[in-house]
Amino acid sequence: TAWDEGIFANKHYESVASASVTIGSQVETLPDYMFYGFPIQTLTIPGTLKTIGNCVFDECKKLTSLIYEPSPTGTPLTHGFNDDSDDDGPFYASPLTSVHLNREINYTYASSATGAWEGLFGKGSDDHALTDIVIGEQVKTLSSYMFAHAPITSFVIPATVTSIERNVFDDCKSLTSITFENSSTPLQLKSQGDSYGPFYDSPLATIVCNRPIDYRKINGSEFNPTSDVLGVFAISSDAKSQISDGTDLTIGQAVTTISNHMFYNLPIKTITIPGSVNTIGNNVFNGCNSLTEITFEPSPTGESLTIGYETSGESENLFQDYCKLTTLNLNRELIYTFGDSYIDSNSEGLF
Repeated sequence: TAWDEGIFANKHYESVASASVTIGSQVETLPDYMFYGFPIQTLTIPGTLKTIGNCVFDECKKLTSLIYEPSPTGTPLTHGFNDDSDDDGPFYASPLTSVHLNREINYTYASSATGAWEGLFGKGSDDHALTDIVIGEQVKTLSSYMFAHAPITSFVIPATVTSIERNVFDDCKSLTSITFENSSTPLQLKSQGDSYGPFYDSPLATIVCNRPIDYRKINGSEFNPTSDVLGVFAISSDAKSQISDGTDLTIGQAVTTISNHMFYNLPIKTITIPGSVNTIGNNVFNGCNSLTEITFEPSPTGESLTIGYETSGESENLFQDYCKLTTLNLNRELIYTFGDSYIDSNSEGLF
């Protein structure tokens, strides 16, 4: 199918200021190229719709607002991509500022070699920001590449979301704030690749983590405890350089484990470990060269906190080469799980 074969496709729509589209409950499929170039500004996609084909919204350069209504049966919406030449995302040409996602989406992107530019709500220019994002209660999974290359600045992950697939926030270079709403249910979060964390490209200045995170490889398997893969909130040096005042990090009482490499390269200056945390993994503070103060809050049950070490090169403590600790507030027992059978150097001491 070519663009000019779409039902309502028309290359002359650029001379029309705006158009209104209503999709009725009997419509189950939007075929390929259906609204190519159509000057729609806002669109509501009913919950009764089952399939959106490829290139349906190609060249919809005035589309700023999308509302996906809940499905009456709870079934996901199958969503195509833009299969023109370089396989862009379906809204690549649209200056989206608002997305209300109230149902699951099965995003059928081009191939396993998908790049960030093929993200479902990804952008093609830097002249707008996707600032109004609502994730509804029906959404349990954020599908792969959903917000890759999207111009988002902040994001709230509701407690109702239980799974985030691979590369959801790939190349989100404007994302400065991420909040995980309070829940005792672990969130399964997949990496951006087998070597990069899910927020690797994002200059995270604010992190609020109020739930446990089950961090996985892109294939769903667990990481090797001694793996060098970057952790959940690990960021690149380029992203780090954009955070002028350091990262404001809050760890909620629902968090019980801080996994390996979790805060790699984050410019955190202070950190408070709540009493709910019972395990801190290895290499957690690698690259945290702004960290000067750490507080361990008392355990409400009197339980000890198991804490790991630095595994790269010669075994050392977590704070040896990166942190400049000047203040330590220790309010609970610690169990130091050093890697070797014995400690034979002062650099291997916990602090």
